[in-house]
Amino acid sequence: MESKELFYEYRMSYKDLTEYLIKKYGEAKYDYYIDSSCTKKNHNVSRICDGLFCHHIDEDKGMNLGEPKWAQKQPFEWQKKNRLVYCNLLEHLLLHIKISIMKSKQKQVKPLPGVFLLSNHLNDIYMSNGEIQKWGVKCNELVEDNYSDYIRIICIFLAYIEENFVGNQEKLLEYINMILPDICGGITASSPYAQVHADICEYVLNEEDKDVLEEISYAELYDSRFAVIDVETTFSGETMSIGVVISNKDTFEIVDARYYVIEPACDHRAMYRRKLYLPEVSIYLKSSREKVIEDLQHYLHKNGIKRIFAYNGGFDRNCLPELSEYAWHDIVLIAAYIQYNSKIPKDVECYGTGRMKSGYRVEEMMFMLSGNDSYHESHNAYFDAIDELEIMRLLGKKIDAYSVALL
Repeated sequence: MESKELFYEYRMSYKDLTEYLIKKYGEAKYDYYIDSSCTKKNHNVSRICDGLFCHHIDEDKGMNLGEPKWAQKQPFEWQKKNRLVYCNLLEHLLLHIKISIMKSKQKQVKPLPGVFLLSNHLNDIYMSNGEIQKWGVKCNELVEDNYSDYIRIICIFLAYIEENFVGNQEKLLEYINMILPDICGGITASSPYAQVHADICEYVLNEEDKDVLEEISYAELYDSRFAVIDVETTFSGETMSIGVVISNKDTFEIVDARYYVIEPACDHRAMYRRKLYLPEVSIYLKSSREKVIEDLQHYLHKNGIKRIFAYNGGFDRNCLPELSEYAWHDIVLIAAYIQYNSKIPKDVECYGTGRMKSGYRVEEMMFMLSGNDSYHESHNAYFDAIDELEIMRLLGKKIDAYSVALL
């Protein structure tokens, strides 16, 4: 396998990699089990003759889906042909590494058994020239020239574990020492895997490896979060402040937030200039537009953001053309339409499209949704972004419902 393609795949999210592999090797034609009780495997699923393994896409949610006694305890939908993907041995290892990374994002830091099992399989291939695994000659052939890539993959993954381990340094070292023997098949001085162990221990990550490490650290966040952005401008239309809130797409809870102030626009005449510096708000960065945008882009990337939301979002998007690569959504296109917002009174006057003719400013919408008649918009970008996220939460729509609000 080409090294370039392998590390291109390593950088992907789990979801993107499964979709990539389906396009690469084709869709599965059969369900994994013949019966819904998961007692008999469908041998037509196997593509070992092509050197490929069948992986259950829903292993990120379940476990050991290929074993009947485990499969019977989990949804049969996970065994359907559209939930299977084919891959070679190294790609199979990447998939299980990514599952481990996703589990670590959920504070389940230990790598799952799939990583160890596949690593031991690969050790057998590389340290015995494929003699131990004669049943999978074609599987071995597809990756037999990738030993150095295998060492890199493992070392980058170990670096990820080291960076993300939850606990003190002593426990970290104990854990790393526990992983190495498992990955390398139980090392002794005379072990056939001693060379793998030595190569892993001696390997030093280069700059490209560090880039891959950064990518895999962020990749599994992609599309699990979204951003809400609010912008405040001067009388002349310059952007003087940006509020950004990162939210979990399922719970609509705040994950993180930042407040930027842009120089020299912050010193120019503006309707809400006196709201720029509120004692309750900490400024994350006050600098030139160039530096603020650079930091903001990195911040969005680090959080895996693909989608940005804003109330009257066209205005905010136009103020930030540097973020045009993101999918911008206008919250108003849900909040102000009677077919999407059940809290809109039936007697409110609307256009033929269902949009309210008036009465959907932020303050009015917050009152409509929450019943809080004491609410007042702050006109500070940080607090306004938080309030706009709250409007989304109160609307009670799942994030995918906002596809109609794409700008």
